[in-house]
Amino acid sequence: MSTEEPRMPKQQQREALHQFQEPRSLRFAQVVSAVIYCLFASGVIFGYAALKPVLVSEGVYRHLCTPDEIKSHVRVCREQELRMNVMFNIAAVTTNVAALPVGAILDRFGPQVTSLVGCVFLLFGPVLLAIAPMIPVDKFDGFILGYLLLALGGPCIFISTFQLSNAFPTNSGLVLSCVTGAFDASSAVWLAYRLLYQSTVDSEDQVGKGKISLTIFFACYCIVPVTITILQFTIMPKQSYKSMGEIVREIETGTLDPHEEAVDDDEINGLTPPPATARVLSSTSTSVDHEQDGHVRIVEPGPSEHTGLLSLSRKSNTADIRQRRRSSAVSQISAIIGQQAVERVQKKEEHKRAISGVWGSLHGESALRQVGSLWFILVVLFVMLQMLRTNYFIATVRPQYEHLLQSWELSLAIDRFFDLALPLGGLISIPFIGILLDHTSSPLALSVLVLFAAVIGCLGIIPHSLTAGYANVALFVVYRPFFYTSISDYAAKVFGFETFGIVYGLIICTSGLFNLVQSVLDYATIHVHQGNPIPVNIGLLISGLVIGSIFVAFVEDQVNRIKRSKAREALEEAENIQEVVVPDGSPAYR
Repeated sequence: MSTEEPRMPKQQQREALHQFQEPRSLRFAQVVSAVIYCLFASGVIFGYAALKPVLVSEGVYRHLCTPDEIKSHVRVCREQELRMNVMFNIAAVTTNVAALPVGAILDRFGPQVTSLVGCVFLLFGPVLLAIAPMIPVDKFDGFILGYLLLALGGPCIFISTFQLSNAFPTNSGLVLSCVTGAFDASSAVWLAYRLLYQSTVDSEDQVGKGKISLTIFFACYCIVPVTITILQFTIMPKQSYKSMGEIVREIETGTLDPHEEAVDDDEINGLTPPPATARVLSSTSTSVDHEQDGHVRIVEPGPSEHTGLLSLSRKSNTADIRQRRRSSAVSQISAIIGQQAVERVQKKEEHKRAISGVWGSLHGESALRQVGSLWFILVVLFVMLQMLRTNYFIATVRPQYEHLLQSWELSLAIDRFFDLALPLGGLISIPFIGILLDHTSSPLALSVLVLFAAVIGCLGIIPHSLTAGYANVALFVVYRPFFYTSISDYAAKVFGFETFGIVYGLIICTSGLFNLVQSVLDYATIHVHQGNPIPVNIGLLISGLVIGSIFVAFVEDQVNRIKRSKAREALEEAENIQEVVVPDGSPAYR
């Protein structure tokens, strides 16, 4: 095999380099399209609070009410509300648990296939919800199943868009924040429907049915998955975008498998060691063991004064081969986008990585090794607690403030403000989140995240203060997209995109399962503390602050270790150019 050519087959090289041939306008259109369809599809199920009044007006699960409740004209009976809450709880857990298989599909088949799978769920879900009012619920409950399918489709659409951050490497944080902001804002879809529905209710009967029924609305919603499907087959990428560093490493190692680092024997033999080293090697008793995979292993009879040079020569030759491959890879990219463009992207990527401090910490490692590291374990613990806090607040914001403010009317005002602020918070915070993630170190960004959560926790335990209530909601709706964007940004920087789907999916899946604890918190609040949310909120505040502080301290320590390691490598590289004298007096160079 030639030492000048990478081992990667030509077809795979073309696939790896394809993204550099995409026009900037196309990449921009892809990002804009992804943000728009995420706005309509990725997290719509979390707008449940806005959809619930429509379900009540349409008489969903009304058959579960007792004759006395119906006779008393109860707005929402107990069993009816419980069944609707079950519909949401099943969907909320499902959308998080689905992140793991969705991530595996993304890693194996790419973003296009993943999105198309999501479109299937997003098509059949609304179809079931549209026909559900026509079928007796005791025979077939289309509401729970339809909402469940929407919950499965959301993560397929959402997670498959993360790779678009590499379409604009120097602004990856901004792209991620746009996508995450769209995810948060997607709850506004149900809010818009509720407002439209209520505007068509007869003014003389404010609790009656609107003219835009569930059947009409969900039939129209089917346009969304159809549009996404068309975009997938026209402008959206089939394979995930990767950073230039990842592509160079793939070509450098000669394989698309990021864990394959071996160099062929023929390539080793194709490089001639320095003359003095060659003489030493020829006089040294060694054997070459040809392994089944076509690579070689040097078998040394025992330590001697020459074995160090043997190892040194082989390492030097291997390094030379990989350096040639790297140069070849960069040359191929330069031929496509120009040398100046390559240098500009490299400088910006290097600058961004240097600022982050954690970039590439576990890139190229197996998924098994990644999930066994403290990098993964601590972020999972942190996400578990913070996701529990956010979902618990979303589900209980009105009853919490009914107790804290001792007023149903004021709690309803807080709840209505929350319905409007939740989708807007994601949109408003997009540019600020992107700037923070792109221009600050990961330890600093995570520190801000932990501090943010602590402030929100403190505001959530202040009674008899309407100002604190509004401030809590205002900060929460900004914190939520910041939280999700920071975690996805952390996962991409630390673990890389080769295993991103599985690793990120496992983070969200594990945290989603942990959210089943929310029912325990509800029970404790209602039955143990007589509706007082303060004890539970204090527990969540303290546990989140402790785990968050440990997490940030670990990341900061690892960043310092990485800096020291790089300093040692630079020193060793400087020492490696020094002359080495072998026993016969001839010079050899490292």
